[in-house]
Amino acid sequence: YEANDPSLALKFMMAVRQTVDSIEKAPLRFPVVFESSRKARVAKFPFAVYYVTDGNTIIIACLHDRRNPKIVLERLRTLGPTPS
Repeated sequence: YEANDPSLALKFMMAVRQTVDSIEKAPLRFPVVFESSRKARVAKFPFAVYYVTDGNTIIIACLHDRRNPKIVLERLRTLGPTPS
């Protein structure tokens, strides 16, 4: 977004930050999508934040909707055992 419109890039970063803040406040609020990972949509942008939580929250990815979400599964495997 930055290459096309610096103000849009700032709006994107703020939207992602708001999504992460929402995750921090209520990590169980968002649906489980892969194994134990959860997905929180980024408002006004075609992105989602994927994460796991067991008291501590680990952000796995912020992916565009058109990216293959199996990337999340690959990253989960690199983390080792995940909370259930």
